[in-house]
Amino acid sequence: MKANERIQNAVKSADMEVDNIDKLISLAYYMGRESAAKEVCDAARKTFGEQHKRAIENRYHLLAEKVVGNVTHIYHPDYAGDMTDMFGSDETKL
Repeated sequence: MKANERIQNAVKSADMEVDNIDKLISLAYYMGRESAAKEVCDAARKTFGEQHKRAIENRYHLLAEKVVGNVTHIYHPDYAGDMTDMFGSDETKL
């Protein structure tokens, strides 16, 4: 079995109430997703803010603001960090 297959199997079959390796693999997978979502969404929010600021400062600010649009952030469900909040502080004996 390849590593990516093992990880996918662990994520699909993990029982988060049982202390085993599948739970740890699954938790690590979701923590990575949450971390990546925060990194990307925060960078996008910063970029959108900078674009809007430059649009306002532009001589043709009304046109520039139409081009930039009213987007202020990217929504991603993993941003909240629910898995980390729920299971990140669980004790493990592994």
